Amino acid sequence: MSPIRGLTDRGAQFPCIGQLRKGAPKPADGKKPGADLTFFRVTFDERETETAAIFVKHYGDEPREIDVLLPFNVVDENLEAWREAYVAGGLVHRCDGERIWYEIDPKTGERLVRNGDPLKNCDGSTGCKPTGRLKIIVPQLHRLAFLTVLTTSLHDIMNLYRQLEALLQINGKLAGVPLKLRRRPIKISTPSGEGGKRARREKWLLSIEADPAWVKAKLLAMQAAALPGNGLDEEIPLLEAPDEPDEPKEAEFFIPAVNTVSAETVEPVCDVTQPEYWAAVKRANLGIQAGKDILKELHGDFNAAYSAIMDQHMGAGPGEQLPLEGAAGAEEVPF
Repeated sequence: MSPIRGLTDRGAQFPCIGQLRKGAPKPADGKKPGADLTFFRVTFDERETETAAIFVKHYGDEPREIDVLLPFNVVDENLEAWREAYVAGGLVHRCDGERIWYEIDPKTGERLVRNGDPLKNCDGSTGCKPTGRLKIIVPQLHRLAFLTVLTTSLHDIMNLYRQLEALLQINGKLAGVPLKLRRRPIKISTPSGEGGKRARREKWLLSIEADPAWVKAKLLAMQAAALPGNGLDEEIPLLEAPDEPDEPKEAEFFIPAVNTVSAETVEPVCDVTQPEYWAAVKRANLGIQAGKDILKELHGDFNAAYSAIMDQHMGAGPGEQLPLEGAAGAEEVPF
């Protein structure tokens, strides 16, 4: 249990080393926001001169697309969105559109609401506006530190939230997935200032999607997993649930009940949830029995068995990743 409430119970966090903004700096009088840009305006902490130089060398001064990773698996931990109000650069109000979660008196500095306590509803009198903050890691910087992408656009917040939710549903996690953060021109309806009328104007909004190379590999893996038999011609016994599932099993296969004299004569059943391994067996010109024998020698460890095939039969170097082609499609696996 954390010993100090409010200090050491706030969860995991990486240091923030800079910000990405959509607009130019505010005018000297500070009364209006800066002009909207078509690229990211990136600012680093004044001590991060070397990191800033690496970023500019890779992306230039006006990037419209940046390779990023997300530090956390939960959408809300990567993308923070509130309605907020500031006075003299200081936060005085934060709400979710209905309930106030943080508020201070701008005249006296007295804290009126903290962490939603006491319960108080927002009536809109503070002029709070939507504010979104997306935490990203830029792989080219080789830092476990994030930059914060700032936006006050409802369209940006909705776009990012929906795109990340969709990716989470497909992949089951967000951290570590290679992504592309982009600015794209989109026509949206905005107030024209003339009698309450609205007009469609071009705005350079935020968008985030998975890297195409990752998507290709993911789709092939999904296709292999969805096909009947996972692309294997020979009928292979499916895994069976154990009679007593209370204790978790580490092995990825089970030993069928057969009449044998000793455990040495028992062969592992092929696991059709590992199509990449059997595709590698095929490309090495080994039969399915040889694949079973290798698995048996390595105690059912598919990763070790795959490495053995690559090293001993295909001449691949240690640590090489399995090419996905051939893993899906019955016509490519002759077993």
